[in-house]
Amino acid sequence: MALNKCFISLQIVNGYFVHFFAPPDLPRVPKNVVFVIDRSGSMGGQKMTQTRDALVAILKDLHEEDHFALILFDNEIITWKNYLTKATQTNVTEAIAYVKKIRDNGCKKKTCGTNLYAIFDVHFLIRLI
Repeated sequence: MALNKCFISLQIVNGYFVHFFAPPDLPRVPKNVVFVIDRSGSMGGQKMTQTRDALVAILKDLHEEDHFALILFDNEIITWKNYLTKATQTNVTEAIAYVKKIRDNGCKKKTCGTNLYAIFDVHFLIRLI
């Protein structure tokens, strides 16, 4: 396939880059997407704002045949729902409202930090229906 028939984009921001390369006319494949969001105290301020903004943009980009889940973690694991949710307009709207309320925990709890071990067990929390 000739490169002039492919979508190619390179974005560089703050010393980081992403390179998109996609042939045209690929059939769309339904996706199962699990968003795992760090909401520990280290995510305060602009980091959390950027995370929320990115999540909202990605959620709006999902198609109805896609499924998604939201998992928050710090010293505990919180799931928005315990299953992959179909990306209907209603579900995406509800998820966006939920995402807009996500805040870092700010280490105001008695136990602070990030429980990375628990996040590896999260696959037991989410099921496809």
